[in-house]
Amino acid sequence: MWLAIEGIMGAGKTTTAQLLGDQTSLAPLIERSNQHPLLSAYYSDPTRFAFETELIFMALQAQQVMAEDLGGFVSDFAPAKNFVFARTTCSPADLALLEDVDERLWRDLPRPDLTVVLDVPPRVCLKRITERGHAYEQNISVTVLEGLRNGYVVALAELGNQVELLGLSGDEVPVEVARQVADLAQLG
Repeated sequence: MWLAIEGIMGAGKTTTAQLLGDQTSLAPLIERSNQHPLLSAYYSDPTRFAFETELIFMALQAQQVMAEDLGGFVSDFAPAKNFVFARTTCSPADLALLEDVDERLWRDLPRPDLTVVLDVPPRVCLKRITERGHAYEQNISVTVLEGLRNGYVVALAELGNQVELLGLSGDEVPVEVARQVADLAQLG
């Protein structure tokens, strides 16, 4: 089983995936954002670096999934999330090219069996982003996060074979969020 955890930045994807990895037989597969060479450039000029940024994320994610033994894992990403971001910054021509690359990259790879989208209010996520202190994220606005949240809602059906939207206030403790996701995935 591939369980993917999704949501806007600051929603708690990585924390939830790591907790589920600790609490279940699913191996955690954490997105390698730190290996992305253009992430800082993207955040300083999203329109200029949108295509290249999404292309690199696609390749990094496909490489991670290819390396898995497919015995069961929980990731803090679903491959289709790249299009949530791309639709906000890429030209129609670049978006079409990304769709072609995505189709080729994932032709023989699985998609998430279940994706749980952590729907946390953008203002809460912005506070978390500020607190975690990644320099490249510090100029993100609540307006950008609201746009991405709307993009996730529109793209729900694309995020996995089955998708669940988990509405959260942002006040929940991480262990409780992980428990709710495990319940949705029937991992208990």
